[in-house]
Amino acid sequence: MKYLAPDYTRSVQSVYIDAARYIIESDRSLELLSHVECRSLSCISKLPSWVPDWSVDGPPVIFGAALPNLFFNASPGLSFETTTSIRGTNLHTRGIFVDTIAEVAEHADRDPLASIAKVLLSIPKIYPNMTKIIDTTDERGVPFPLAMIEPGDDDLTEFAIDEDRCQSRVEAFWRTLLINACGGHKLAPLQYGYAFSDWLHLYLGNAVLRNIHADGNQNLDLLEKFGDVFKDIVGPWVKLASEEPDAAIEPSMDEEVDVTVESKGPIRFLPPYDQDKGYLIKALFRPQDLNIDFGRLQVFQKQLNLANSQRTIYRTSKGLLGNCFCSVKAGDEIWILPGAKVPLIFRRAKDEVGKYMLLGESYVHGIRHGEALLAALSKAIAAFPKAGAVGAWAEGLWDMSQSEVVVKFLEQSQLLQNMIII
Repeated sequence: MKYLAPDYTRSVQSVYIDAARYIIESDRSLELLSHVECRSLSCISKLPSWVPDWSVDGPPVIFGAALPNLFFNASPGLSFETTTSIRGTNLHTRGIFVDTIAEVAEHADRDPLASIAKVLLSIPKIYPNMTKIIDTTDERGVPFPLAMIEPGDDDLTEFAIDEDRCQSRVEAFWRTLLINACGGHKLAPLQYGYAFSDWLHLYLGNAVLRNIHADGNQNLDLLEKFGDVFKDIVGPWVKLASEEPDAAIEPSMDEEVDVTVESKGPIRFLPPYDQDKGYLIKALFRPQDLNIDFGRLQVFQKQLNLANSQRTIYRTSKGLLGNCFCSVKAGDEIWILPGAKVPLIFRRAKDEVGKYMLLGESYVHGIRHGEALLAALSKAIAAFPKAGAVGAWAEGLWDMSQSEVVVKFLEQSQLLQNMIII
């Protein structure tokens, strides 16, 4: 492969395209796609959607590139596709469809957190676990066809599932808000959930006061204004807290649940406001009376700022929560591409079958380390011929590499689909 040579007669667009092509082909990876920024910030026109605009200051965290492999590897065992190619300005590859975005929290609403709460109320009280649908196993409890794979350094059976314990939608939300990370080195600990509760009280209290004073209608009675604002901004969170699962472990107002607790049930991170309205008023407007750990709150706020620059929260049609750029909208699709470590958001090109525009990377809670791939494999297994009827299809299967075996199963079930990224 030839090295790139400087040529000051060429346009910025052509230089960026050639640089992106060189990085993808030389690295044999699609991790570069994580560097694509929100297109509303792009300064260079007519760039293909898969080419980063390097003239834009990027987000402080690039999920797929800035954090260790421990955190994000949505396609473990799937190597960079040898069929991936760049033809003209189009990137030809294959991917696995995960889900469709059903609703995006609107930042233009009276308050973003009120919009987010409405999104959360639309998903199950217990957050969906994609690994639960995998029930085809061998005698060791290993999902087939992974049972055929010998243990190795990158063995698909070595997935580190984020949480064996089931989670409430509130816990799934604060983990999604933080991309479930703690400083880029480990998963967000349970203490962050209690810091989230303190942060939420402070935020909502300020939001209520801010919206009361911002209301231009001076004829409204102050109490009436307070009631309207409280209902719109705080009301959805009161409803969320009241609908926390009955099985939830309830910490006291000033104490944390022991992080070593072995319960498989969900943990409650929001107090039952509907049962103690006095506590809610105190939490919103007299936080100094609460036992808030401001040191812990500061660490939480730092991770929050790191993970949410120019981003928003969405839910999918299957009830998953995601964190991605604000340019996404309902109908956009989540895909996993071999050679890319995080899920990517695409929008179908109008009137062009099989063509997509890349909108950027995304954190999707619950598919950090291959869970969506295992879910796709379980579908492939269901469609797979029964033993004795496999015939020539499985010829040479035992001599294939791990990645080749997985790809063959996905091809058999037509879950690995051709894509043209324009």
